[in-house]
Amino acid sequence: KEYRTLRDFWLCLAVFGVVLMPLTLFADDAPIRFGVLAGIITMLPAFYVLGGTAVSFAAEREDGTDQMLYRLGTPRGRLWLSKLGFNVVSTLLVLGLLSLVAHLVFSFWSSSYFSNFNSVQPGGNFENAGLSAVAWVVGFLAWGVFFSLVCRSVLSALCWAVVASLATPFVVDMVIQRLSGTI
Repeated sequence: KEYRTLRDFWLCLAVFGVVLMPLTLFADDAPIRFGVLAGIITMLPAFYVLGGTAVSFAAEREDGTDQMLYRLGTPRGRLWLSKLGFNVVSTLLVLGLLSLVAHLVFSFWSSSYFSNFNSVQPGGNFENAGLSAVAWVVGFLAWGVFFSLVCRSVLSALCWAVVASLATPFVVDMVIQRLSGTI
């Protein structure tokens, strides 16, 4: 059921990312090229996991499907873990696909006539972009699951999870600065 529910969303984000990446080859500035590729790798899986968790948990509560599954005797823990597992695995698949395409685009750019646009080689590295992507995905996953379990509708779960996910780095930074005495 999760596959049927999230398949179109997964395909839409994956195709959007794959189509968007080659367009970065036409940017004049190498750091901008890398930044856009890293942003695509980071944000699209984060948005997928956010939407996927909201649909997996809040939509079932909104539709009443969760109560039907509980009446059929499905253990709550197993149901919850299977939904979470599906979201994690499908997010890793979209992250892997986008990383592979970004690597191919990056390699093509480095070895083709696109490298003649300027002499600057690509800035940054994909390892840091990958760590950033994992951090964003984990944050969106945590907030997405939390708010989809707390809220009764998909839209409210999505809105609260986006706000919390985007506010978290700023709040953490402010707390760290306060604790270190730099504020």
